[in-house]
Amino acid sequence: MSGVDVPVAPAWRAALEYPTLSAPRLSSRGDVAVEVTRADGTVEVDVIRSSRTEAVEVVEPSETSSRRIGHAPAWSPDGDRLAVADGSAIRIEDLGADTVAVLDVGSGLRVEALTWHEEQFVVALVAPVEADTAVGAGAIRHSGGDAPIVRALGTGARRLIEVPVDGGDQREVDADGMTIWEATPVPGGGYVAIASDGPLETDWYRSVVIHIDAASGVRELHRSDWQLARPSVDPSGTRAVVVEGWSSDRGHLAGDARLIDLTTGASTSWAIPGVDVVAFEWIDDERIAYSGWSDCTSSAGTCDSAGRTDDHLLDPAVLRDRTTRIVDGVATTAAVRWTAGRPPAVVTFASGSHPDPDDGPSCSDVAVQELAWSADDGTEIHGLLCTPSDAPAACPLIVMVHGGPANLWSRQLTIGALALVAEGFAVLLPNPRGSVGRGQAYARSNLRDPGGAELGDVLAGATHCRRTGLVASGAPGIIGGSYGGYLTSCAATFGHDVAAAVMMFGHPDLISARFGSNNPAFYDILVGGPPDRDHLDTYVRCSPVLHAHPGAAPTLILHGDADACTPLNQGEEFFMALREQHVTTELVVYPNSGHGLRDASTQADVWARVTAWFRHHLEAST
Repeated sequence: MSGVDVPVAPAWRAALEYPTLSAPRLSSRGDVAVEVTRADGTVEVDVIRSSRTEAVEVVEPSETSSRRIGHAPAWSPDGDRLAVADGSAIRIEDLGADTVAVLDVGSGLRVEALTWHEEQFVVALVAPVEADTAVGAGAIRHSGGDAPIVRALGTGARRLIEVPVDGGDQREVDADGMTIWEATPVPGGGYVAIASDGPLETDWYRSVVIHIDAASGVRELHRSDWQLARPSVDPSGTRAVVVEGWSSDRGHLAGDARLIDLTTGASTSWAIPGVDVVAFEWIDDERIAYSGWSDCTSSAGTCDSAGRTDDHLLDPAVLRDRTTRIVDGVATTAAVRWTAGRPPAVVTFASGSHPDPDDGPSCSDVAVQELAWSADDGTEIHGLLCTPSDAPAACPLIVMVHGGPANLWSRQLTIGALALVAEGFAVLLPNPRGSVGRGQAYARSNLRDPGGAELGDVLAGATHCRRTGLVASGAPGIIGGSYGGYLTSCAATFGHDVAAAVMMFGHPDLISARFGSNNPAFYDILVGGPPDRDHLDTYVRCSPVLHAHPGAAPTLILHGDADACTPLNQGEEFFMALREQHVTTELVVYPNSGHGLRDASTQADVWARVTAWFRHHLEAST
């Protein structure tokens, strides 16, 4: 298998060139700015000027001509100017006058997010260049070049800097030395922020909500046993709402609402029934827009400050990363639409309208059906089965396990699922306990039992597909990345009926992962504590690297060498453990790649190897 050279199938070659879109930013005039990461790794901001001629507008980034290098776009309150970050610089463009001002926040810093405070300031959230990026950006640790990297208590904090748009003196917002992960301005002055005492990724898991005010200083508003994100303040500046719930990774929180009175600090919690919310956004002092996941479907609506919904919509298409605001007196939404087998598009629509999911070319090569099956304890588990549309007979099955675990599969199919289906496999995308989309009780039901009942949920789905004749009857393959890679290593070693496995950037040794990753707090929540005498038995029992045996499934291991979340030693340990047991295994290390093995050339190699591995081992097992 070493050096495999498999031609890239035309059915999934095009998907490698699809860009990735961030949350669109909607201006008060109805224009949209969206961050676009293209296949070659270039990050640009595309501006889509509103025509306001149709109730629903759909635009693919390739159709726009207004592009600029940079990221983190932010509109001024009046919608006339756009701020874009590029390294340590901020470009402020006056779209009407066609002028650009360039402001620098200082060497050794990178701008991660921008917002406006009134019309006078752009507020930059900055990180030292040596700080790890978030998981969604690869969890990359700065190399430092020839200089040593110094990590110590009290260094590396993310900070807020107020940058006057007229080029005046910049001012760091005094947060009493706390690390700021997210912040939003309060009308009239000050900020509501998600902050932690320490600067490392692991510190984010114990963040608090704070109020920063020039007159009263820093005041803690809310401390939670769970994670916090996406603060939003009402127009009157008296209340804030944040998302609160169990999150595996910074930037991927879906949960319930926490409403906080900024004057008294009193707070209440409420949930949107059947929804794990990703974002709340005040429309006015009475209404809050929300978006999130309901089962494997994206959902959205509006509610009041007690969580009573005015309307709720389950999207027939996958519409993600929404933003809603009043444009010309009408609540208007911009979102990213994802449809299997075609490029993502930016969709804008006014209240009362909704995009047609069939607007545009369809992916006729993949058939997707929703499934439900019972776990051993009777819990109903849901998922998606993807098969070739023109398959003459039942196909060999690959089970693809999502990461997180507080994540989910939806109809936003990944390049991996598309590639495997194009190669003639059926792909099961299960959402076992621990997934989001079915409320926080379900999302937390795998805690303190990693690799236990949730893995049973996954494999029960494979059994259901085989018994009902939806797929071929042979033993399935299994693949997963990150936490899905961990569950894959469990399936390969714990005596399950698996023909072959592919572990991508997983963490099969919970003990060394807990101390070697940049987020040990994740493992403390997952297992119930650190690997001390009270919890060490669980760490040992649930670490597949310690249970390798000659009958383990043939396993391909794929890992990047720049991953700070699940470091390379995790892949190396599993490779050595299997090798010592004479199990067929191969380790492929991608240089300069972080968590997710994200760039297009790496993805092409990854899925060529994966499809060849499964073709060889699944055919050998029949």
